[in-house]
Amino acid sequence: MDEALNGYGEQIDVTINDDQSITIRDYGRGVPVDMHESGIPTTEVIFTKLHAGGKFDANSYKKSGG
Repeated sequence: MDEALNGYGEQIDVTINDDQSITIRDYGRGVPVDMHESGIPTTEVIFTKLHAGGKFDANSYKKSGG
């Protein structure tokens, strides 16, 4: 949602699958997959370290959806 609110991607698809799981697809910039400066993959940092996402950098998002 934050990507769309900030002008990166114009569409968000939400699908309720037959097994009642939900798939959400956005057309934003994606998740960085390079190595973090700490020497571990950026994806690991984003998903395992508190406050590591882009929302927590005051310069990254002008709008945030939560």
